[in-house]
Amino acid sequence: MGTDIYVELYLLNKNLDSLIRVLQRIELLGICPNQLLKLHEARLEELRTSLNSELLAATLTQEQTNKARFKGLVAAMCENPIEKNRLH
Repeated sequence: MGTDIYVELYLLNKNLDSLIRVLQRIELLGICPNQLLKLHEARLEELRTSLNSELLAATLTQEQTNKARFKGLVAAMCENPIEKNRLH
Protein backbone atom coordinates (compact mmCIF):
# COMPACT_ATOMS: atom_id res chain seq x y z
CA MET A 1 0.00 0.00 0.00
CA GLY A 2 2.78 2.43 1.05
CA THR A 3 3.61 4.89 -1.69
CA ASP A 4 0.86 3.64 -4.01
CA ILE A 5 -1.87 5.40 -2.04
CA TYR A 6 0.05 8.68 -2.13
CA VAL A 7 0.46 8.42 -5.90
CA GLU A 8 -3.25 7.78 -6.28
CA LEU A 9 -4.12 10.69 -3.97
CA TYR A 10 -1.89 12.94 -6.02
CA LEU A 11 -3.55 11.84 -9.26
CA LEU A 12 -7.03 12.18 -7.77
CA ASN A 13 -6.34 15.74 -6.64
CA LYS A 14 -4.60 16.67 -9.87
CA ASN A 15 -7.54 15.46 -11.93
CA LEU A 16 -10.07 17.21 -9.71
CA ASP A 17 -8.02 20.41 -10.11
CA SER A 18 -8.27 19.94 -13.88
CA LEU A 19 -12.05 19.52 -13.70
CA ILE A 20 -12.38 22.67 -11.61
CA ARG A 21 -10.27 24.62 -14.12
CA VAL A 22 -12.56 23.38 -16.91
CA LEU A 23 -15.58 24.69 -15.02
CA GLN A 24 -13.81 28.03 -14.54
CA ARG A 25 -13.04 28.27 -18.26
CA ILE A 26 -16.66 27.43 -19.10
CA GLU A 27 -17.69 30.23 -16.75
CA LEU A 28 -15.49 32.66 -18.69
CA LEU A 29 -17.23 31.63 -21.92
CA GLY A 30 -20.55 32.67 -20.42
CA ILE A 31 -22.46 29.70 -21.82
CA CYS A 32 -23.77 28.46 -18.49
CA PRO A 33 -25.12 30.27 -15.43
CA ASN A 34 -22.30 31.16 -13.02
CA GLN A 35 -24.28 29.96 -9.99
CA LEU A 36 -24.65 26.49 -11.54
CA LEU A 37 -20.93 26.27 -12.27
CA LYS A 38 -20.04 27.46 -8.76
CA LEU A 39 -22.36 24.80 -7.34
CA HIS A 40 -20.60 22.08 -9.35
CA GLU A 41 -17.21 23.44 -8.33
CA ALA A 42 -18.26 23.28 -4.68
CA ARG A 43 -19.49 19.70 -5.19
CA LEU A 44 -16.13 18.71 -6.66
CA GLU A 45 -14.33 20.30 -3.71
CA GLU A 46 -16.67 18.49 -1.34
CA LEU A 47 -15.93 15.22 -3.12
CA ARG A 48 -12.19 15.92 -2.98
CA THR A 49 -12.17 16.60 0.75
CA SER A 50 -14.37 13.60 1.47
CA LEU A 51 -12.19 11.21 -0.54
CA ASN A 52 -8.95 12.66 0.83
CA SER A 53 -10.25 12.35 4.37
CA GLU A 54 -11.44 8.76 3.96
CA LEU A 55 -8.32 7.60 2.12
CA LEU A 56 -5.98 9.26 4.60
CA ALA A 57 -7.92 7.74 7.52
CA ALA A 58 -7.54 4.30 5.95
CA THR A 59 -3.85 5.00 5.39
CA LEU A 60 -3.42 6.05 9.02
CA THR A 61 -5.05 2.81 10.20
CA GLN A 62 -2.74 0.78 7.96
CA GLU A 63 0.33 2.71 9.14
CA GLN A 64 -0.63 2.18 12.80
CA THR A 65 -1.00 -1.55 12.13
CA ASN A 66 2.41 -1.65 10.45
CA LYS A 67 3.96 0.33 13.30
CA ALA A 68 2.70 -2.17 15.87
CA ARG A 69 3.88 -5.11 13.77
CA PHE A 70 7.39 -3.69 13.30
CA LYS A 71 7.63 -2.63 16.92
CA GLY A 72 6.90 -6.23 17.93
CA LEU A 73 9.44 -7.52 15.42
CA VAL A 74 12.14 -5.18 16.74
CA ALA A 75 11.32 -6.15 20.34
CA ALA A 76 11.54 -9.84 19.48
CA MET A 77 14.85 -9.33 17.69
CA CYS A 78 16.29 -7.42 20.65
CA GLU A 79 15.33 -10.26 23.00
CA ASN A 80 17.23 -12.79 20.87
CA PRO A 81 20.78 -12.94 22.33
CA ILE A 82 22.44 -13.35 18.93
CA GLU A 83 20.56 -10.37 17.44
CA LYS A 84 21.07 -8.37 20.64
CA ASN A 85 24.84 -8.61 20.22
CA ARG A 86 24.59 -7.51 16.57
CA LEU A 87 22.42 -4.53 17.41
CA HIS A 88 24.72 -3.15 20.11
